[in-house]
Amino acid sequence: SINYNLSEKPTAYRRWEAEFEIENINFENIHQIPFMATRLTEIHTMQFKIIHRIVPCNYWLYKLKILESEQCSFCENVDNITHFFATCDSVRYYWNSFLIWWNNIGYPQIHELTDTDIIFGFPMCKGEGKILNVCILLSKKIILNSKRINKKPFLYDFLTLLKNYIEVEKTINMKNNNITEFEDEWRLL
Repeated sequence: SINYNLSEKPTAYRRWEAEFEIENINFENIHQIPFMATRLTEIHTMQFKIIHRIVPCNYWLYKLKILESEQCSFCENVDNITHFFATCDSVRYYWNSFLIWWNNIGYPQIHELTDTDIIFGFPMCKGEGKILNVCILLSKKIILNSKRINKKPFLYDFLTLLKNYIEVEKTINMKNNNITEFEDEWRLL
């Protein structure tokens, strides 16, 4: 029989704390963010993989001997998870475009998105905090899908996905007689 020490923090959590130089990150709250923000199981699964560091970035694929290099497809840096979603130049360009868009739609201004904001999201999951988390999660889906086909992520792709997401949410809320709540929540988009 195998004995597991359930009181020991998972390796992925320890690595995030070391990488971001933060002790005792509240991973229980971080795990709740995608569930509070969206009903899409695909997004829940993606965020779970990010938190547990099992995203197929080049560093990970190189360690598994699937790729010959751990370098990013778009720059010279090692393509680890943070680089993949937050720090690559092509991804930074995307996040800068995202911030300009966000700051022009009427929600509270954001002056910067840190790497931890991008990787984990925001703990506030009501009102504009929920909308911001949905947008960050959908952005990470765009980044993941783009990088899978060696394409740089673009804001237009996100806006198309967001429009489709909002239409589906509107339809579900109309069917469930929650259209007023939906319109209040998404009023600026």
